[in-house]
Amino acid sequence: MRARGRVLAVLAHLLGGAAILSGSVLTWATVMPPDAGAIELDGTTVAPALAPVALTIGALGLALTLARPLVARVLAIVGVAMVGVGGTHLAQRLAGLDGTIADAASAATGVTTLDATATTTAAPALAVVGLVLALAAAIWTFATAGAWQRRQAVQRFERAESGLAWDALDDGEDPTATRGPEAEDR
Repeated sequence: MRARGRVLAVLAHLLGGAAILSGSVLTWATVMPPDAGAIELDGTTVAPALAPVALTIGALGLALTLARPLVARVLAIVGVAMVGVGGTHLAQRLAGLDGTIADAASAATGVTTLDATATTTAAPALAVVGLVLALAAAIWTFATAGAWQRRQAVQRFERAESGLAWDALDDGEDPTATRGPEAEDR
């Protein structure tokens, strides 16, 4: 459970961030003005804050690979805050999607009053799924971080006396000097 909890948290953060990013770069709406060609509006035009939120959540997931339990819990709180920022921004943009589409289409064509039909896609739903997954990942991280396996410090053991010339040098002795009767036999 220990290793799987961390792996699950990291993967869920990365998948949530990827879903949000995918939802933020795909086409959200296609506007068809009567006298112009079709205009596609992607998520970066309609909801520009989603891409930074997605990248931040992905970075949090990568940071969890090295985080200790306390730091992982702090990162989980930051993840919940980022989901809140992304969710609030997305809700505001979806509530006024018709106005946002009209404004973006007007800016693209240069016409201030634009009477056009618009077709929306499911890209915002993909961003919502990513936000829900990122929220679940942050909650999972906060709940299970205490049980994650901690990295153990590597212990180094020193040998007492090996008789090697290098050990003699470490002890401040000259390994070429004669030491007694056995050195004279050589």
